[in-house]
Amino acid sequence: MGFYDHYAERKRYGLGIRLKKYQAKRIFSSALFHAKKDSNAVLEIGPGDGYIAGYSLDKKLNYTGIEASVTVADRLRELGYTIVNGFVPPLPDGLSEHYDVCFMLHVMEHLNSMDEAAKLLKELKTKLSPEGIFAVAVPDFMYWKSDF
Repeated sequence: MGFYDHYAERKRYGLGIRLKKYQAKRIFSSALFHAKKDSNAVLEIGPGDGYIAGYSLDKKLNYTGIEASVTVADRLRELGYTIVNGFVPPLPDGLSEHYDVCFMLHVMEHLNSMDEAAKLLKELKTKLSPEGIFAVAVPDFMYWKSDF
């Protein structure tokens, strides 16, 4: 089984899908609200089910996702999204010079160490336009405690 194939093959349930879409839409809308009005280049680390990708394309934004799982990446490419395969850090070669908005939803907690997280954030800063927006979501450790 390839990396994260269990994620691609997991059962999905109506309520869970609606909740994830709702959360992604709120984060997406908030980031765009705070972004420059002429923003059009979006980078997403770990696109998962492709909700941010879909919202980006609906708004005619130039979207690129970085996905570690070949299975997930292939499925998203079949849906028409631009996906680069790779683990982060480091950021893969071939990315655009600057992005206006970068999303990283529920990826940070999967990095191996604080050093990896710091390295990734430093790299992402070089890819964001000067007034770029970085939207990150992580679990609420205080709420989840030992489940996290």
